[in-house]
Amino acid sequence: MVNYIINNTKGRINMNGNILMKEAPEGKHFYFNNGKSAKNLNELCREIKKMNDEAYSAFVNPTKNDFYNWINDVLGHKELAISIKRVKKKEIMINKISSASKPVRKKNN
Repeated sequence: MVNYIINNTKGRINMNGNILMKEAPEGKHFYFNNGKSAKNLNELCREIKKMNDEAYSAFVNPTKNDFYNWINDVLGHKELAISIKRVKKKEIMINKISSASKPVRKKNN
């Protein structure tokens, strides 16, 4: 599990110094073929759920994974990106992204 040392409105920095963005900056949102866009993992997951298989395969297929690229390159969520890099099934993609977008709760000592 990754521990976060800085948490603010724009993102957080983990113990390795990687910046994890809560929201993509303007101009770097993920754009779908239906004209909608996502600026964070929750919105991305919501739009993936609405996609039919044909629309999904435009983003994830044997030669590419656009969700991996955006999560890795724009949001900086390297661990999540690695976990979905080879995922092809829509249901698995949704589960992994939605699990990662849930708030992290601190344990009480």
